[in-house]
Formats: sequence, C-alpha cells, structure tokens
Amino acid sequence: MGSNTLAYLSEVGTGGDVTAASNITDNAVVRGDGGAKGVQNSGVVIDDPSSSTIRIHTGAAAHILLTPDTSLSSGTFDTTVDAGGTGSTTLNLGTVAANATNVGRSGKTTTVNGLASLAGQARLAINTPSQITSNQTGYTGFNTGIVQRASTDASRTINTILAPATAAGGYLRVINIGSFDLVLLNDDGATGTAADRIITGLGTNYTLGPAQACELIYDTTSSRWRVL
Repeated sequence: MGSNTLAYLSEVGTGGDVTAASNITDNAVVRGDGGAKGVQNSGVVIDDPSSSTIRIHTGAAAHILLTPDTSLSSGTFDTTVDAGGTGSTTLNLGTVAANATNVGRSGKTTTVNGLASLAGQARLAINTPSQITSNQTGYTGFNTGIVQRASTDASRTINTILAPATAAGGYLRVINIGSFDLVLLNDDGATGTAADRIITGLGTNYTLGPAQACELIYDTTSSRWRVL
C-alpha cells in the first residue's frame, strides 16, 4: 500500500475539522460562529418536506409555508406567512431602501382575500395608447395599464372594449387628454361582441369631454363593462 493511500485513510479516519461547541438541533439552519472553522446552532428550523409543503419557522407559531404547485411546469410555489392564532399578521414587502417590490406575475391574477389596507401611496400603471383616429369596436388600446390617457383626432366613439382576459375582471380609469370628445357607446344589444359592450348607466352614450375622466369596472356576472 503506497504512502498516498495511507495518507488518505488517515484523513478519513479523523473526520472533518468543522466543529461546534454544542449539539445542533435537528433540521436547524447552521450558522458560522465567527471562528475559523466553527459552526453554531440557530433557532430557524426547516422541517422535512412533506408531499405538499415546506415549513420554515422559529419554533413559535409564526412560520412561512412554501407550497409547490405541481399543476404547473414552471416550478412556482405559494408562500403563506402565518402568525398563528387569531391575532393580526403584518407582512412587510420590500426593503428600507427605495427599491421596487413586485407582487404577482405579468399576465396573471393576484388575489387579495379579505380587507387590503394601504398606508402609503398606490401607484397605478399608466398607459398612453395611440391616438384614436376612427370609431373603435373591440378596442384593445386599454389592454395595458389601469390609468388610460386617451386622445382622439376628432369626436370618436368607442363602441366596445375588449373584455379582460382573466376571470377576476378589470378596472380602468380613462382620462381624455385630447381636444375632442371621446364617446362610450351604451350597450345597444347589437354592436360588437356582447362581452365587450359597455353599460354607461345613463341609458344613452357617455361623452367624455376634454380633460374629463371616468372609471369603468368589468362586471364578470353580467359580462359587461360598467361606467362608475
């Protein structure tokens, strides 16, 4: 047996040189203790994954659940932050710096169950579609964003607006930034696709003059846009 083999066996027999001053809790996240090669215990525990969830916790009621979505091929997961009991839970998203925080995915629906309270400013996505130069049926210019800065080259009518792609409905705030009237056709029972039609609530067309604004919400039960 050569000297190199003996040296190797000697290393295996003595084990590694990472040490801990005390036993480490099962499933705990191991941390460095500031020494050259030492480690220490922590209060953060990652439970053995079950078939559905991974739980990260500190031994108390508060925990984070990571739930893989096996129905999707993209490997996404749901995250639940739970303080336990019936008390309130505060979830802070973002950092103390002025960095943006994105919630949800582009083209997907993000649902808030219960009351959503905003303590600061809510910034809505703003869109400026191309100037409307003819009457529109199945208009797609409002597909992006929430606040719509619309303009026309003359008095033009939007007969219908393409319905939202998601079952959760949609919300629009339309501002006429042009110099001519923008008219929303009241549902006449005939023009365009039924699900794209607009109920103005007036029994007649809704005229949005220059510098005026209105809000629309998509009523998924009636399958119609409604002017608020």
